[in-house]
Amino acid sequence: MPVNTKSLLAGLGVVAAFALVIGVVVAMDLLAGGRATYDQDLYHAMAVRQFAAQWPNFDLVNYRSATTPGYHLVLAAVARFVSADLAVLRLGGSLFTIGLLATLAVALARRSGPMMTAALLLPVGASVYVFGPAVFLLPDNAAWWAVLGVMLIALDRRVNLRTLTITGVLLVLLVWARQIHVWAAGVVWFAAWMGENGSLWLARAAPSESDRSTLRPRLARASVALVFTLPAFLMLAYFVRSWGGLVPPLFQGEVFDPVVGENAPNSTGGNFATPAFVLTLVGLFGVFFLGSFYLAIARLIARERGVVVAVAIGAGVGLVLAVVPQTFWSIEQGRYSGFWTIARKFPDIAGRSVFITGGSVVGGAMLGLVWSALTRREAWVLVVSLLGFTAAQTATFFAWQRYLEPMVLLVLVLAASRAVWDQESRAPKLVGAARMAGPMVLAVILAGITYTELRRPSTISADQKSISVQGSNASLP
Repeated sequence: MPVNTKSLLAGLGVVAAFALVIGVVVAMDLLAGGRATYDQDLYHAMAVRQFAAQWPNFDLVNYRSATTPGYHLVLAAVARFVSADLAVLRLGGSLFTIGLLATLAVALARRSGPMMTAALLLPVGASVYVFGPAVFLLPDNAAWWAVLGVMLIALDRRVNLRTLTITGVLLVLLVWARQIHVWAAGVVWFAAWMGENGSLWLARAAPSESDRSTLRPRLARASVALVFTLPAFLMLAYFVRSWGGLVPPLFQGEVFDPVVGENAPNSTGGNFATPAFVLTLVGLFGVFFLGSFYLAIARLIARERGVVVAVAIGAGVGLVLAVVPQTFWSIEQGRYSGFWTIARKFPDIAGRSVFITGGSVVGGAMLGLVWSALTRREAWVLVVSLLGFTAAQTATFFAWQRYLEPMVLLVLVLAASRAVWDQESRAPKLVGAARMAGPMVLAVILAGITYTELRRPSTISADQKSISVQGSNASLP
């Protein structure tokens, strides 16, 4: 679908505004950063300086990040050949965020008018977990940029050698930026299997003859897609073998970190509360996008069987995911920070948070509504993307919102831009206004959270700061 020029200009105008704010914040050092500064100073900045000092013979095993080193190597090149000044490195790192938002702007401009394109961009850029990595040295948005690229290609109906080649390259870059996102390969396989019409005959009890006749081309497409994703898995296997685990040795548990003065955080092990928390985020944020799903809501009110079943199944799955694992607030079990602090204020029943349980049910129902608002192919791609992402994050010990929120926002924003929408007269004017106002209100709320969180002082101690500065100012040969 061609890009609407006016929509593209509106979207890029929003991106330019974010770029200006990012530049001012970094140049004038306006925000203390809180947790973002802590992670920047004690981990990522030191990893960047280490690689710059080692150039070009890098130690890709022992460095201060639980992620693969792609982001840090790019900024090490900036430190080596441009400037090692922290502000310059922060500005260099912000380019990943600007690329993420610009790519999203182009995608939205294909489906939305100018005002709607701008409105949908705002909550993503305003999120503390997107804006924070834009102004501090954090690798998150480098990975999110590649994730978005893979999802957009999967949403495209064209599955050919060109798109598969681009996807294969993006997956390699994705694994180099953050290894846990290898799940995105599954979305590529799934999209190739479905083809252009988005049908999924395997869901039927008795496939028809016409369905069976499509099996060979489906298998051929999926097999070719698998081949193009193999380099990403080989790259991941290289790191796993080099590290002796899924993360660098420092983060594999019970390893003393002399900079922090205590054992480094253990980044391995699962957390079965993650799916319920993801659905809670879908429910909380999805409310602000209901205007875009008006026709699906109208069909639900009219008790259309397909929509009722989708919403009911979503709510039921959300309930099961919330009552099977324990979901109360717990530092020891990796359930804290973000909206977990809200859950802490609510009671729990047998270790199951009332807040998370309710949020998970609402989020599941919201996904059912999203499913009903999209074409089959788009619904499958977005829902499978969220499922794959959630499954990968469930294998991580920390159910932290900072790992989850950007993906939820990207899925909701893409769904809102692609939802079936009556351009004529069926939707009341009030609904049309809510469709645009919802994301804007959410952006204001998220911007308030971002400002509150990033203005907090860092918890880094004076001794840790001294060690970090010494490491960051290491002379480059």
